[in-house]
Amino acid sequence: SNWEQMVEEQSWQAIAIPEENGGFGFSWIELALVFEELGRSLTPCPLLGAVLAAEALTQSGGGDLLEEIATGSLASIAFDTTIQASIDGSDWLLDGEATHVIDGHSAQHLVLETNEGFFFINASEAYITPVQTLDITRPMANVRLENLRVSGEAQRENIDGGRLRMIAECLLAAEAVGSAEACLETAVDYAKTRKQF
Repeated sequence: SNWEQMVEEQSWQAIAIPEENGGFGFSWIELALVFEELGRSLTPCPLLGAVLAAEALTQSGGGDLLEEIATGSLASIAFDTTIQASIDGSDWLLDGEATHVIDGHSAQHLVLETNEGFFFINASEAYITPVQTLDITRPMANVRLENLRVSGEAQRENIDGGRLRMIAECLLAAEAVGSAEACLETAVDYAKTRKQF
């Protein structure tokens, strides 16, 4: 698949992950260049969710899961969910839904924004339903939790949701630039060879 080839040959998912966690330690500028090229070719791949989940983990102290993403484990993130987190002893109960989660259907790990901040869960613990979208290069899914019990370690602190959103917007903008450049190049090439009537 495209993703396996990216992981094995280019390791794009590890570009902005710190070196101590198995990544390359580059900045978001280098990753934006990758997204520009992905946009140029309209390449469908689950890179956006993976790098945003990795950034959330980096902000909250890394860990084994960050190293898993660096080696190709699929992950995604959901903002502005209706998921409510409530304390139950030393655990948390998560209940609610996240809609239109990018690549939520293929993710192995999920980062979910709740009323009590961000939580990390295994995707196998959630009810995931693919949703039909206009853009077939960016599949989405709805994620539903029904009083899912998770340990206190599932909650991650010190995650800056505003920064995560800003990074997502910048990467999507870079992707759009790549698509626009490809359209311009195609139009110019056609204009040079077009013969009227």
